[in-house]
Amino acid sequence: MMKRTIFIVVGIVSCLTLKAQNRIKPLQVGDKCPDFLFQHISNTNKLPVRLSDFKGKLVILDFGGLGGCPPCIKGALELDSLMRNEFKDKIASIYCMSKHAWGDEGPSLAERKRQIVFYLHNDKRGKQLHQIVDWGDTTLSDYFPHRLYPHMVWIGKDGTVLAITSQDYLKPEYIREALTKKSLQWETKYDVKSGLDLNEPFVVYNQMNTPYLNGDSSVRYYSTFLNYLPGLNRYSLSYFNGNGVRYNVQGKKRIVMINQPIAKMYYDLLCPGNDVSKIIYEVRDQLRYDVFNGMLGKYKPNTIESPDWRRKNTYGYDGIFPSSLSKDDIIKRVVDEINYSLGLNGRMEQRNVKVWAVTSSLKYSKQFEVMSSNIADSIYREGRTGGYITIGNLLWELAHREGSLPIVDETHFTEESLKSKYVKISAAALKSREMLNDELMPYGLSITEGKRQLEMLVITENGYNQDEK
Repeated sequence: MMKRTIFIVVGIVSCLTLKAQNRIKPLQVGDKCPDFLFQHISNTNKLPVRLSDFKGKLVILDFGGLGGCPPCIKGALELDSLMRNEFKDKIASIYCMSKHAWGDEGPSLAERKRQIVFYLHNDKRGKQLHQIVDWGDTTLSDYFPHRLYPHMVWIGKDGTVLAITSQDYLKPEYIREALTKKSLQWETKYDVKSGLDLNEPFVVYNQMNTPYLNGDSSVRYYSTFLNYLPGLNRYSLSYFNGNGVRYNVQGKKRIVMINQPIAKMYYDLLCPGNDVSKIIYEVRDQLRYDVFNGMLGKYKPNTIESPDWRRKNTYGYDGIFPSSLSKDDIIKRVVDEINYSLGLNGRMEQRNVKVWAVTSSLKYSKQFEVMSSNIADSIYREGRTGGYITIGNLLWELAHREGSLPIVDETHFTEESLKSKYVKISAAALKSREMLNDELMPYGLSITEGKRQLEMLVITENGYNQDEK
């Protein structure tokens, strides 16, 4: 009996010891990385890949999602370009599909590989991605835990963790600093260590747990306006351009915004469409508001969304509302509170503005191309040689070009036609209305400059005088 008892106890202790050994301790800035093994990867002929294969280079692990995370892909493509051009042979990057991007359970490894390979070969942005893509992450997200992505880990030439950041540091000047310094005084992204729980209200309204406030059901409404929160990505729980208001606190309606630029807060709440050219700034310093990377043509892109800019010019909001309030009522209340907090008047307003009007003639000699939806449009980034693009995507490209006027669609095409009819356009034509008209003329399309009465997002500072600008 004694022998059996001892055997059982030893067995239990052994199991507990093994479990403790398998528990991964998250790495911090200054820690030495193990020689990570990347087995489930694409975009490389070398299998497997180890961290030590990049010895002597700055390595950036870029955690994110793919098709469902536009900021992740935008950053990945920027990093890809820097890696292959300005910093060729000096940095290496691995795009790591975050555990969170696959969901709690996640598909099988075979299904993950199928999805990634399809994306890299068929999506217009995926085809431009040359980085190694790790789609089988089982431990990396444990070494570098995070809730929000993009999430970037900078590993020095000697394998030491130099920094853990948001995407804000993905700029040439910061890469040069990381290549030359052994320690960096950068803001650390720490959304897990911060205790952030997006399913809970930000305001602790019942610290004493008094009976009359016990439980969420006692709070019918609250809101709070926040300054910049260090260590957290930009985040918004509710996008109103189609997704509506989320329910997640005892059946009540809630809006959460974290580290959002001012223009983006208004834009997500008020704008009826996805067109950044339909914003009018009546402000003393547009740089405080213009989040759209200089798209409105006044500021250089690199001056926007730097870490210092974010600290000074981004804000947050958290609000819980009674379920009886409509979406429009909630939006009005939130906009009023943003206006009050920042001394602004953000609103939608009819204005007579200059536009580019796109029209169509029934008499055209050249037939539109009709292609299957999985064929990627060729025109997306600078330097492309041109190719086929849907009419709908052409309108989107024009609206998002630097210094663009608002685009008005007067073609009278159906929604389906805008998605299925392709025209062949050179990349150079997107920079010149005259050249674009020459290439569109055979299709019976033309672009003219004129004035139209449009609903615009107008952001006005209290006491603003046009003569001050």
